[in-house]
Amino acid sequence: MGYKNVKNSHIYTSASLVSKYLVKVYPEVRKVFCVGMKTVRDSLESEGIEVIGAEQHIEHYDSYLNEVWYDNYELD
Repeated sequence: MGYKNVKNSHIYTSASLVSKYLVKVYPEVRKVFCVGMKTVRDSLESEGIEVIGAEQHIEHYDSYLNEVWYDNYELD
């Protein structure tokens, strides 16, 4: 594509942008429920944000989630 001298620090993924956005705009957030790929979870954890969801909360494919299911979580 013609780009020269590109460094890793010049590249942002959606996962890194999500975690950096949370830290900057919502610095009080220390715990989140994550729905997404492991890279999103890893990026949030690297910013010091505790993550619940993902691997711990895998539901069977034919189950339906509703707002009552989420009421048991204490999140920031």
